[in-house]
Amino acid sequence: MHWDGSVWISASLPGFEPHSIWGASRDNVWAAGNGLFHWNGSAWSNLQNIPTARVVWGSAPTDVWEIGGNVEHWDGMAWSPASFPVSGGTIALVGFSSDDFWAAGEGLTSGFVDHWEGTTWRPSFTGMSSLIFYSLWGTGSRDIWAVGICSRGTGCAYHWDGLMWTEYLLDGTAALQGVWGAVQ
Repeated sequence: MHWDGSVWISASLPGFEPHSIWGASRDNVWAAGNGLFHWNGSAWSNLQNIPTARVVWGSAPTDVWEIGGNVEHWDGMAWSPASFPVSGGTIALVGFSSDDFWAAGEGLTSGFVDHWEGTTWRPSFTGMSSLIFYSLWGTGSRDIWAVGICSRGTGCAYHWDGLMWTEYLLDGTAALQGVWGAVQ
């Protein structure tokens, strides 16, 4: 769906199931799910060469990342392969600048959160087995929330304060699929 300022307009993409959307402007929007699509202001185009895109995030029109089966970086002209330290499924991205963004998901043995510092990925959190992170949100690199499902099968939330992760157990809840907040 697209909000034109007064009404919602359907922007249907047959067969496409978006999981993540990021836009630099009203005519430069990226959508990832079971592929990668780009909106140029009038039409969606399917980037057939990136069929496994799962999540997308950028800091500028010339700094966009997609993670799925592979990790790719858009420099404004072309997509190129990039490195990523974790094998498994990256499900969420959140960022604040080209040298400060975070990725989370399910590694081969546990949930993880990694931090991109401009030239390298650094592990920030490696959890217990069966932990999966589905969503990230934050106000900056000293205020990150990661939510998902804990090894007990209940929802859980973790908060990064810039020094350490704190676990918040949410007994009686199902897996948390998303997190969002407001800056006070």
